[in-house]
Amino acid sequence: MSGRISLTSLLTTQVPIGEALDLAGRLVTEPLRVESGRIASVDFRGARFLSPVVFRGSTFTGLSWFQDCVFEAEADFSDAIFGNDARFDRSRFASDAHFLRMEALGAADFSGAIFEKAVAFDGATFFGCLSFGHAALGARTSLRHAQCLGGLWMEGARARAKPDAVDARGLDVHGRAWLRNLEQPLSSSLARSLNCYGYSWT
Repeated sequence: MSGRISLTSLLTTQVPIGEALDLAGRLVTEPLRVESGRIASVDFRGARFLSPVVFRGSTFTGLSWFQDCVFEAEADFSDAIFGNDARFDRSRFASDAHFLRMEALGAADFSGAIFEKAVAFDGATFFGCLSFGHAALGARTSLRHAQCLGGLWMEGARARAKPDAVDARGLDVHGRAWLRNLEQPLSSSLARSLNCYGYSWT
């Protein structure tokens, strides 16, 4: 339809301070690609994405709410910067998910998330707490050389595949590392791999 603004264009428009772009519950059928863009506050809670979602190298300057979302196709947040909390709690990733080298200046919350395929956080930096509480980690999960400056919370997380499919080599955790109520092989594997510079509970 003539004059119809695409969702991709809408995401990079200015939003008044204190407001957020309300896209909660949206069924997104079109591919969503914003690379190296600047995105103001956005609320995607409960949205379902049928096509690839690419925010590679983009900066989220305000709210970035992706709670309870379903990503049916590939999701790529590599090199993205989240100026506030990055909220992906209870979301489901049905295809590969990429968070390589992302930066979260607030908390990064993946509590209760389900990763059905591979997910990678290699080289990411989390200034707040990184949480995978009660999450189902992917068939291949990589946290190699990531930096958790605000601690790591993994209460009740489980590996969907073999526990050794979680690669945490070179993962640095500053602050609290909470690894309680994990399956024993996963708990032992993480404890051996990560570098903990604060208190650790297993």
